[in-house]
Amino acid sequence: MKKCVISGYYGFGNLGDEAILFALVRALRSSFPGTDITVLSGNCEHTASSYGVKAADRWNPVAVWRALRASDGLISGGGSLLQDVTGLGSLCYYLGVMWLAILAGRPFWIHAQGIGPVRSSLGRLLVRLTLRRARGISVRDPESKEELVAMGLAPELIEVTVDPVLTLDREVADLQMGRRILERWGVKGLGEQKIVGISVREWRGLTAYRLAVAEAADRLVESGCSVVFLPFQYESDVAVCRDIIRMMNRPSSVVDEPLSVVEMASVIACLDLVIGMRLHALILGHAMGVPVVGISYDPKIDRFLASVGKEPAMSVEQPDGEVLIEAVLSHR
Repeated sequence: MKKCVISGYYGFGNLGDEAILFALVRALRSSFPGTDITVLSGNCEHTASSYGVKAADRWNPVAVWRALRASDGLISGGGSLLQDVTGLGSLCYYLGVMWLAILAGRPFWIHAQGIGPVRSSLGRLLVRLTLRRARGISVRDPESKEELVAMGLAPELIEVTVDPVLTLDREVADLQMGRRILERWGVKGLGEQKIVGISVREWRGLTAYRLAVAEAADRLVESGCSVVFLPFQYESDVAVCRDIIRMMNRPSSVVDEPLSVVEMASVIACLDLVIGMRLHALILGHAMGVPVVGISYDPKIDRFLASVGKEPAMSVEQPDGEVLIEAVLSHR
């Protein structure tokens, strides 16, 4: 394709999705130099300036239509776009963009997506009817393929690949940049102590898991580590981080500023361990060669951990501080 449109959850400050876009644009430019890329975004100015692409307002049907008509095709993904946990509206939006591509006479591809959960009968029907029109389908884990097959799609049409962020490596990180950011937010002992990064998020009003994280963080500090909280969705994650810090008895830090993909990769590359609820905190940690400990709130966490031979240390629905502490301390 000389001209392509990319659809996903871009331009909303979610660092995981921004990392997907960063990796996807990087791969397209490596494989197809000179490709004209337009991203459907919630913040066109930020997306265009951050990635050197064109951007169209994802909420403006006319802008989306024009972008599709001017393109050679649509890439939908990656990320967890085809799910109805956050509501049927989100699922219908991404499927709707695919139907706009069909109406515009343009092919579309599903790229490295994590599928589901899609719990509603209507949602599953819509996914099946839409994806049967796809030029190609790739998913980021075997369970996503199983989910699509269960919805009625032919297994031979679905390729299992990896999350785009796993194609990144330490070459994208700048260790000096990472150290400067950590020092700016009060992380002490760089080069002398082990540094542990923690990524958490709000989930359905549950709070008991926060105490378990606070207890584990305290134990890490008592054992001689420095602990820093890493928000992946600024500013909502910061509130959860600060709530956990208030529960702690020992000092810790939080990176209280929005970071770019390269900045967060640089910070994570400086760490000795990542404890994560956020999927892409775990994926970036693994990509940077840093050990990870996962806290499950969604099947996508379990799927990724299984792909690297691990299990979640605990779930947010059944928090167990002692089990989390044991898993964390085993990486000391």
